[in-house]
Amino acid sequence: MAVYTKLSKHNIEQLLNQYDIGELCDFQEISSGIENTNYFVITQLPDKASTRWVLTLFENLKASDLPYFCDLTIHLEQDGFKVPAPLKNYQGEYVFTLKNKAGVLVPCLLGSSLVTPDAINCASVGAYLAGMHLSLRSFSQNRAVQRDLTWMQVQQEKLQAVMLQEEFKILISYQRIFDIHFCI
Repeated sequence: MAVYTKLSKHNIEQLLNQYDIGELCDFQEISSGIENTNYFVITQLPDKASTRWVLTLFENLKASDLPYFCDLTIHLEQDGFKVPAPLKNYQGEYVFTLKNKAGVLVPCLLGSSLVTPDAINCASVGAYLAGMHLSLRSFSQNRAVQRDLTWMQVQQEKLQAVMLQEEFKILISYQRIFDIHFCI
């Protein structure tokens, strides 16, 4: 499930009034995902083709956490990468608030998930990521890692109380691999 905050047609229309992207034609909940609320939104300007967007409400991040990610995707987009860079509203802001949640509106990129990628697919992804890393050498902002080893240990303690013992042993074995590979 990926829709934690339900939005009505009226909620979305009110939000879209802050953007120059036309009238709402349709919207649909996006069921995949694990952490944020996501909707497909279709808009149309007069005498133009319809445009598909993704509206995301962040369930665990605050508005103050988002400028870094907005700036990062804008940097990559300006460097020629196909990424979901956020759209500015009439006030020149990327981040909005709806139902007490911070959110962004981004273009919906074409594509689909690969269930069984092959070596060529993996090489393509690797090359694309390498290019992104090279591009980000000129991105001056940085941010502390939020889900570091300390965070993982806290989650481990929470999970131990609710997981089957067999499954928890598997989790611990992955943590040991992480510890060894990263010399922690």
